[in-house]
Formats: sequence, C-alpha cells, structure tokens
Amino acid sequence: MTKLQERAAIYVLILLHVVGLIGLNIPRFESDFVPLIWVNLVFLFCIVLSLHSKWNPAFGYFVGGVFLLGLGVEIIGVRTHAIFGAYAYSDNLGLSIMTVPIVIGLNWVTLTYCAGFVARKVDPGLGFRVVSGALLMVGMDALLEPFAIRFDLWQWAGGHPPLRNYAGWFATALIAQLAYHLLLPKTLNPVATRTYFILALFFAANLALDRWLV
Repeated sequence: MTKLQERAAIYVLILLHVVGLIGLNIPRFESDFVPLIWVNLVFLFCIVLSLHSKWNPAFGYFVGGVFLLGLGVEIIGVRTHAIFGAYAYSDNLGLSIMTVPIVIGLNWVTLTYCAGFVARKVDPGLGFRVVSGALLMVGMDALLEPFAIRFDLWQWAGGHPPLRNYAGWFATALIAQLAYHLLLPKTLNPVATRTYFILALFFAANLALDRWLV
C-alpha cells in the first residue's frame, strides 16, 4: 500500500466519524443515523483488517478465535448475567444470534486488534503488552457505554453498567490480547493505532456533546 492510499484510508475513517458525530447529535437526523451504527462497525472491521500486512493461518485463527470468544461470552453474559451483569441488546445492531448481534463479535476482533497494536508499541514484554492491551479495551468500553445506552444499542437493568461489567471485560480482553500477541507478534497495519484513537475521540466527543446539549 502506498502512502497516499494509507492517508486516504485514514481520512475516510476520520470523515466517517465526523459525519456520524454530527448526524447523531442533531435530533432531526438521529433516527436516520442510529440504524447505520452497525454498518459502521462492519466497515471498521473490514477496512482495518484488510490492511493487515500478512494474511496467513495465524491471522485466520486470531480473527475466528476472538470472534467466537467475544460472541460466546456475550451470549453467556446476556443469558446468565454472570459475566458482565444484567443487560440486553436492542434491535439496532442488526442480525443476532441468541439475542446477541453478530456485529458485536466483529467489534471484539477490531478492538482487540487495534488495542493490541497500540500496546505492542509501548513495551516489548509479552505480559505487559497483554495487560496494557486489555486495559486499553476496558478504557474503550468505559467510553462506549454511555454512547450505547443513549442510542439504545443495549440497556442495563440498573440503568448503568455495574463494576462487574468492567471486570468481565478485563478478563475476556486478557484472553483476546494473549491470542493477539501470540498469533500476531509482528503485526504491521497503517491504520490500527489511528483507528483506536479515532474511536476513543468519537465516543468522548459524543459524551461531551450529550452533556452540553442537555
């Protein structure tokens, strides 16, 4: 991929989230943009992983394994409330399996990949990378939760996620991050780091606008 193509991919990601930020925070357009959230998650999954440097069996094992891990713990979590607490998904995230949207499994892959890529830049030690990558994922979830509740992607029994949610996320993220760093130790991707921070800024900006507009 040329530098021009890399920049184009990054500009598309930025533009996509700026448009989403504006559309979701203008009341007359909100109902048009909410149904597109799951489409954006699929697009993110496709564009980030399509720019992965080396497609090999290990890459396939990572994508398939983390997808099944994420979808599996969400199904168990929704049905038993034992992992994350009592919550339920709405119909706003597209096709579901056992009430869990399929796109949630894809999102676990995308976030694991991007957070792992960022963590690998911080320190070469495996243990530190796994823990820091898991913490980056939990941090993203903390920013995502108010967004998801506001736009009715899922709802919690108590109105807000319990501390158990973040403990469950951390435990699951540790497994996902271990898979990433063992299977993809030398990942090269021109947009992974930027995607993580674009998402973080997007959710943070939505939270700020929500509080400012109230």
